[in-house]
Amino acid sequence: MLKVGRNDRCPCGSGEKYKKCCINKEAEYQKLGVNYKGEEIIFDKSSSNQIYREIKALNREVFNLKQPIQVNMGLNLLNEYYNLSDRNMKLFSQYASCHKGCSECCYIHVEISAIEAENIRKYIINHFTPDEINRIEEKIIEQSRHFPNYKSLYSEKDLEVVRSYIQKEHFGCAFLSNNGECVIYQVRPLNCRTFLVASDPDDCKEGRTNLEYRSNVIEELKNEVECLSLRIYPNLVYNNRVLVRYISDWFADGFKNIKLKL
Repeated sequence: MLKVGRNDRCPCGSGEKYKKCCINKEAEYQKLGVNYKGEEIIFDKSSSNQIYREIKALNREVFNLKQPIQVNMGLNLLNEYYNLSDRNMKLFSQYASCHKGCSECCYIHVEISAIEAENIRKYIINHFTPDEINRIEEKIIEQSRHFPNYKSLYSEKDLEVVRSYIQKEHFGCAFLSNNGECVIYQVRPLNCRTFLVASDPDDCKEGRTNLEYRSNVIEELKNEVECLSLRIYPNLVYNNRVLVRYISDWFADGFKNIKLKL
């Protein structure tokens, strides 16, 4: 088991020294490498495993629900998954180069399922003025010619073409403000929440990020959010998989409803 020094930063993400935080906790730590500052990335594996067990428990709870899952219940469950995701990402974020206003990852391809799109739609309707909504809708219409067809997201070959095209054209997410901040940060989808890197920030600008954090927790969360979406929108299936679209494509017809037609 990896040893943490008494005066080292606590791997739990509190910002405290280890001796003032989790030194008396029986925990297993794992070294994941070195970040762009030359700091050793010490990961709290025990806490991550506990979060994984909580995800599995929530999965069983959702699976055992006998009644149909309505949209509002689905949104509440989605936020439970988001909270678990945020707790897990906090274990790594202290070593990451990502920070507020750093928006390079907002120029890459992000696909989401229907329940996450509905979560964004409700947030926009409840928190934005009509003029603000109109500006976002105009931006979506302007970018719509760039949207990948949802069918291309199910082929690794086509998806690679989509990603390369979006990176080459360098057009940002429709929810990115002029000052480089995400206007839907509170309800950002799982693919955005779980994207953290520990490489040099300049690498992001050149499209060659490395030291991206990946774990079984992230994969489990993504799988369960798609399963949740399928429970709520059982007809949104393509090629025997849960339907996903490029994030803005869900709102190509405005924010009154998400785009449900295939």
